[in-house]
Amino acid sequence: MELRKKKIIEKIKRIISSRTLFFILPFLLPLLLIFIVNPELFILGWNEGQGSMTFIVLFILIEWLDSRNKLEFKKSRRSVIARLFLIFAMLFYFTFLYTFGYHTMIASLGKMINVPGDLSWTRMWDYVIYTFFVIGMISFSFNGPRDLKYFPTPIVYAIGMASILLLDSALPHSQLGIFEGVVSIIIFLVVSMLGYIGVRINIIDEQTLVIWGKKGTLKVSLYWPCVGILSMLIYFLVIIILMIKLDIPIYRKIMYTIIGAVGTFFINVIRIFLIIYYGAFINVNLRLFHETIGEVLFIIWIVIFILAVTEWESFKRKRKYEFEKKVINSKTHT
Repeated sequence: MELRKKKIIEKIKRIISSRTLFFILPFLLPLLLIFIVNPELFILGWNEGQGSMTFIVLFILIEWLDSRNKLEFKKSRRSVIARLFLIFAMLFYFTFLYTFGYHTMIASLGKMINVPGDLSWTRMWDYVIYTFFVIGMISFSFNGPRDLKYFPTPIVYAIGMASILLLDSALPHSQLGIFEGVVSIIIFLVVSMLGYIGVRINIIDEQTLVIWGKKGTLKVSLYWPCVGILSMLIYFLVIIILMIKLDIPIYRKIMYTIIGAVGTFFINVIRIFLIIYYGAFINVNLRLFHETIGEVLFIIWIVIFILAVTEWESFKRKRKYEFEKKVINSKTHT
């Protein structure tokens, strides 16, 4: 037990080491600025605030802890100046937008080109700018763009979220026909789960439900942005990237990828079920619950899944090593 505690303490020390803090702090500073300027913007709703951008920093930290022994900080004057310039430019961008209210200019630009989704349009540009910031910081911190290969997960996540927000702003509600079949499957599963626990439901059309709860009726319209279709695709990509990085046989990578994809899909179904149940039986004001539960469930699932896979693979390697050691010892004695 004491040995396990020591190992945990050692891991925590490695995470909060000065080198790690020096690397990760610049990525946190723009998000801390948003929190200080307007805490209400720092929510977890994927298309309503910057809270979900913290997952980019989380993925950067995970990749750094995995690759830090292969990386060496550049200490040249040019690289330091470049990093400082990027930090101040990023801070200026968020100050410009959220202190002086210039995000309305970006929304107006969207209207000029007939983009209907103002909120997703403005958030998309935050992700785009922050993605360039991440790429620039990593490139100037280490050995140029070639070291981006050590940080694929945060970059894919950031680009993916920007793509989601672009689609949500350009094709809101039920306009993304390619995924409508998946929406129908999710609605069928959610309705089945609610029916199983005795909730009375009226299905108005393919995407609208009326739920009879404790406080009357709750009408819910489920379009593709609401059921997390593209969010699931991003998490599938994150899982696939993590599987590619694992040094294991290809058949196990495929197996883990399939398990991760299926698990992500059903976590999303559970998310929709919990949101509807919460609105029908606990509080009809879904805003706070809706803005947090989705991202929280997904990140908990991803972390548990990654830890389970890595621990299992570590156990298999240890068992294989012990077996080979026994074989060698037996041969030596004979």
